[in-house]
Amino acid sequence: MEEDYQIINNVVELNLTNMLLKDLNELLNLHGKKIEDYDLPSLPPNTIDRDAIPSIIQEELAVDIPNQDIEYVAKLNNDQMIAFKTIMNVIAQKHTTASSGIARTLLPGGRTAHSRFKIPIDIQPSSIYGIQKQKDIANLIRVATAIIWDETPMTNKNYLEALDRSLQDICSNNAQFGGKVLIMGGDFCQVLPVLRKGTKAQMISACIIQSHLWNHTKILHLRQNMRLLHDQEFAEFLIRIGDGVEPTKPDDRVHH
Repeated sequence: MEEDYQIINNVVELNLTNMLLKDLNELLNLHGKKIEDYDLPSLPPNTIDRDAIPSIIQEELAVDIPNQDIEYVAKLNNDQMIAFKTIMNVIAQKHTTASSGIARTLLPGGRTAHSRFKIPIDIQPSSIYGIQKQKDIANLIRVATAIIWDETPMTNKNYLEALDRSLQDICSNNAQFGGKVLIMGGDFCQVLPVLRKGTKAQMISACIIQSHLWNHTKILHLRQNMRLLHDQEFAEFLIRIGDGVEPTKPDDRVHH
């Protein structure tokens, strides 16, 4: 890697090493890590700007929001507008900064929940997330007001409760989710939590609606299928399947 730096930079060998280490450190910061976490040489003190905004926060602040997304606010249907205004009013009461934990393919600057919050694979009822309070990712969480988590109905309630405990610890705040606004999206008519070799009763028990946190959740309904505006018959068919009232064949397959 240093050889590549030599090709594009006219610097001495020692500076090449420092440049490489500095760039590696910034890359690791984006994932909540530091160069000290690995068996790599330490960065010289003069290459680290202690007052600089961490790269992971700079990345969030630099997310480009297309004008088209902003213009869509005026085109929201009634349910969408109610949800938008409700969420924005709560955020306005907190601060004005928002961060996202939504699936990265669906929202500019988004990340999967597991990568952003360092969620352990083997989650337990008493687990907390692997975020140290002194890390830059913890600072990002502290300055954020809202967290968006999409497809939460398929999430085991243990993940939600672990997030609650983790945010309280990181933010030194005993309020739910450390005082952060958690925006959850999803449809309970789709996929529920999947437990390895779990029974139907165990999967239902793992749903987030079975969590003590659900009592503190405000439900906002989005009833109109925006992808099927011109096919109301198929939209109603999907609703009947989700509600479990569509007639089925002996093998539990639906008629269509």
